[in-house]
Amino acid sequence: MCSSKVSMLLLYTLSIILISHAPFAFSDEVNIEDLCNEVASDGIGPTKDECLKFLNSNPKYRSADFHDISKFLMQNAIDKGLEDQKIFNVLAKNHTSSKAIKDCSNIHYPSTISNFRNALKDLDKNTDGAFDAATLARSGIENCDTMLYQEKLDASANGIIKNMNKFMAFLSDMSTAAIDLYSKDHP
Repeated sequence: MCSSKVSMLLLYTLSIILISHAPFAFSDEVNIEDLCNEVASDGIGPTKDECLKFLNSNPKYRSADFHDISKFLMQNAIDKGLEDQKIFNVLAKNHTSSKAIKDCSNIHYPSTISNFRNALKDLDKNTDGAFDAATLARSGIENCDTMLYQEKLDASANGIIKNMNKFMAFLSDMSTAAIDLYSKDHP
């Protein structure tokens, strides 16, 4: 009888220890809803639903911490920016007099891609620098948008570029929010 009481007491004590440490077992796991709330909080960028749809579309986002989500988003932005530059080259052949297309392709998108690369490089050692670079990446996209608005291209080219810019801005907003949330836990 005495050994069963000791066993119960030991089991109880072990249970209390395990329960008290449970919150720390998954400290790096994140709730992507927190990221989407952060992204949607300014009312300018993507909505919470757009964010959740995008992040839930790929299992690597659902199972990652904010550090890895930041890296995945920035690498996605770099890859997408490089793809978009190829589209700009095709558009430039059909719109030879377009300064907006030339500048978006040769100045603004390379600047955006470079800033994403810098943010990716800085993430592990300088989260403030990574945040600033990811934020700057958006300015290249906005400059491209401004030029498009001023030049008034045909509807087809304008629509293609607007969609490319919108998605790149989406990736920038998501990246900066993920970096911000990561930096709160890893200053």
